[in-house]
Amino acid sequence: MIKKLIIVCLCLGVLGAEAEDTNRLSHIMQFGSDYLLLAKSYVDGKVYVSTIKASDLKESPKWEGTENPPLSAKKAESLAREKAMQLAKKKFADYVLESISINYLRTQNVWCYEVSYRNENFDLSKIQSGEIPLNSILILVLMNGRVIEPKME
Repeated sequence: MIKKLIIVCLCLGVLGAEAEDTNRLSHIMQFGSDYLLLAKSYVDGKVYVSTIKASDLKESPKWEGTENPPLSAKKAESLAREKAMQLAKKKFADYVLESISINYLRTQNVWCYEVSYRNENFDLSKIQSGEIPLNSILILVLMNGRVIEPKME
């Protein structure tokens, strides 16, 4: 069975290199033997970064992709929404769910959710022109229900 992935924005970095494509909201990069997923959120001019390192995945359950995932998309979105509300505070009412993706971190044989929200009042022409959407929130949720804490950059 072919596993299909819905991946919003992924790119594979080179060993030891930093991904500098500012038009992407998430990246997979390799640093030595430690793979990580990096996600950036932009809220009211502040940048928040969430990273998943291989060491974060030790307690995350394995999933072969053939049955239902250990954590449902509904639960992942609920957990992500709580975290997004903390970041956006009162302005979260302006945000809408944009996507829920499941990312496969092949070297660790684990999956994680990437839940994306965007500010509905944001000028969409900025996305079309290649500018970063300054009010988007990207939350990473592991299959064990752990939400990766976004840290201000």
